[in-house]
Amino acid sequence: MAKQGAERAAGAERGGWLGTAAASLLLGILVWFIVKNQDTSTTTLNIPVVVVGLDETIEFDLDDATRTVPVVFTFPNVAERLLSPADWRVEVRGSRVRPDPNSDLQREDSEAITVADVVPKPGFTPPEGMMPTGLRDVKRIVWYARYRIWEFDVAPLVTGSPAEGYEASLDTMVVEPPKVRAAITERVEQRLASGEDVAPVLRTEQVSLEGRTRLVEERVRVEYPVNEGIKPLPAVSPQSVSVTVELIESSTSRTFTGVPVPYTPVLAGLDATVFPANVSVTVSGPRSVVAALGPEDLFATVSDVLEEAGSTQEVPVRVTVREEARAGASLQVENSPRTVRVSIEASRTPGPDPRELE
Repeated sequence: MAKQGAERAAGAERGGWLGTAAASLLLGILVWFIVKNQDTSTTTLNIPVVVVGLDETIEFDLDDATRTVPVVFTFPNVAERLLSPADWRVEVRGSRVRPDPNSDLQREDSEAITVADVVPKPGFTPPEGMMPTGLRDVKRIVWYARYRIWEFDVAPLVTGSPAEGYEASLDTMVVEPPKVRAAITERVEQRLASGEDVAPVLRTEQVSLEGRTRLVEERVRVEYPVNEGIKPLPAVSPQSVSVTVELIESSTSRTFTGVPVPYTPVLAGLDATVFPANVSVTVSGPRSVVAALGPEDLFATVSDVLEEAGSTQEVPVRVTVREEARAGASLQVENSPRTVRVSIEASRTPGPDPRELE
């Protein structure tokens, strides 16, 4: 029994030692967690700002006051020597720009309400536990926008054929404005400035003349070739231009034969003979006007005839078109022959009837 009692006493001693060891281990772990949590710090660093997500035709310079912004960092104390502003950046995505349409090199204030991310620079992997916890006292980021501006001619895309008998006078086509300004990339500017490339002519959406008979006046959108590095800018580049195309009715000619050339002397007792008594008249002008003319719309006259009995003289013939039949159109009138002979003779008055004298 004495032996059994000794064994029970030894087991109790071992159990007590194990319980004490376990309690010590738990206490050690707890102390380690407490020490670890207390082994971190926070600090504020001024981190460089970059503007991202912008069109390549626009360069941006940050305002000196917002070239860097304060950022709060939490980090393990053991990693403090690894915390450097050079390894981080504040990315701001730009939005609004107010360009000056009167300047070739734009420089205008613009701003973005801080929609920003604090991110490590490419190639830097922050140590575990190092993280930015927020931007401090930042209301906006201000930058300056700089544009390269180039002037381009506009050539409307004219398609289709006017109605039969009409043709487009493209030489007198009016485009307003005839030139537009747009932003270009640095690469495009270098090629244009060096003469390596010729500035392209900007096209518009199509202006259709199909079946048209009147003056065409339309406002059409300008096509900016963004994929070629040419981009419209607000307040600088017009979205559309006005195009005016005059449609001219095609010309035709008609010849009228047998147009009489009458002449009656002004002085009494004289008669006139005209040779030839008729002329041929050719009228040229707008097709619709010429087609509607008839012989009754043409008048041939002579003037400046010396009215002396027994005289014969050659005088010019003038042919006119009745005003109503002309309809305001410009007509070209030619006659053949251009002159006629006019003979003046004393009137042959018949003598009295002898029977009347009886």
